Amino acid sequence: MNKPWPPPPVKARYGKMRFNIDDIRMNIVEEDVEVPMDSQPSRKLTMTFEKHFSRRFSSTLGDETDRRAEAKTFSMSSDLSTGRKRSESKKKKSKEDRRQALKQIEDTVDYAVKLMNISAGRKEGLEDSFYKHSERTAGLLRSEGLRKALAEAGIKPTTFREREQVREVQEVIINKFRSEEDDHEVDGIKNPLKDRRGAWRLVEFLAMAATCRELARQEELQVEQALADQHGCELATVRDLHQVYEEMRRQETMVLKDFVFILEKLGLPLPPDKDLAMLLDVPLAAGNSLSPQRKIPFAMFLPAMLKVQGILEEDAENGEFEIDDGDNADVAA
Repeated sequence: MNKPWPPPPVKARYGKMRFNIDDIRMNIVEEDVEVPMDSQPSRKLTMTFEKHFSRRFSSTLGDETDRRAEAKTFSMSSDLSTGRKRSESKKKKSKEDRRQALKQIEDTVDYAVKLMNISAGRKEGLEDSFYKHSERTAGLLRSEGLRKALAEAGIKPTTFREREQVREVQEVIINKFRSEEDDHEVDGIKNPLKDRRGAWRLVEFLAMAATCRELARQEELQVEQALADQHGCELATVRDLHQVYEEMRRQETMVLKDFVFILEKLGLPLPPDKDLAMLLDVPLAAGNSLSPQRKIPFAMFLPAMLKVQGILEEDAENGEFEIDDGDNADVAA
C-alpha cells in the first residue's frame, strides 16, 4: 500500500547554490513548444543519477501527520497574494484594523510618489495610460477609464481584500489632494468616491497607482520572507526562484508541463509520475497519472525546486551527476 508522500526536510544550505533564470531560458525558443511528458533530455547523464533521483525521495519517508502539522500554507499567484485564506479575506476589518491600514497607506504615499518620480520611465508609462483612457472624458479619469488605466499599470484587484485595499488607497488620495471643507470637490470636479459624475485628475491617478504598486511590493517581500523562514533558506533564493516561476509559466499559474520543461533545461532525467508526485508533494493514487495541465502554485513550486537544488548540490559534490561539456557549449551558443 503506497503511503502519501510528505515533503522531505529542506536544509538551509540550499542557499549556497542559486538558480539563475538566464541559465534556464538561454536555449528556449520563442514558440510555444509542446514538451511531451515521456520525452528525455538530450544531455548525457549517468545511470547512477537516475537511480539516485528516485532513491533520494524514497529514503525520507516519515510521519505525514507531524510534518503536515508543522507546514504553513502560502497561496502565491502571479502577483503573490497575501497568503490569507479566502474565507478570512472576506471578513470585514474592525475599526482599529481599518484605522491602522489607512495610517500605513498615508505613510506610504509620499515615499511611493518619490520612487515613481525617480524612475522617469515608470512615471511616463503611467502618464501614457492616463491620457489614453481620459481622451473621451476631457482629460479626467472616470470609473471605467480608471479601471483600464490601473489594469495597464499591473493593478488588477480580484479578491475582496485586494479591492478593499484599492478603495482605502483612493480614500487616502482624495483626503490628501482635496479639501474636506469643499466636500472633496476641486475645480468643479466632484468626489468620484461619492458621486458618479466625479473623476480623477492626473496627479491623483499617479499617486494612486504608485501607492498600490509599493504596497504590493511590501506585501510581496513579507510573503517571500515568511516562505524563506518556513523553508529554512535565504530570502535571495526565494526571490530567484520566484523570478524563475514568473518567467517560465505560460499562463497565470504554472502547470506541470512548464515544471517538467524546467527540469529538462536543468539536464535532469524525466522522473516517472510517482516521483513527480513525491517531488511536488501531491497525492497520486496507484495506477493514476499526473495531468500535464495540473496547476502548480508558487507555494508548491518553491519546496520542489529546493529539493531539486539540494539533489544537484549533493550529486555535484559526490561526482554522480555529469553533464556533457559539448552539450553545454551547444546551449550557450
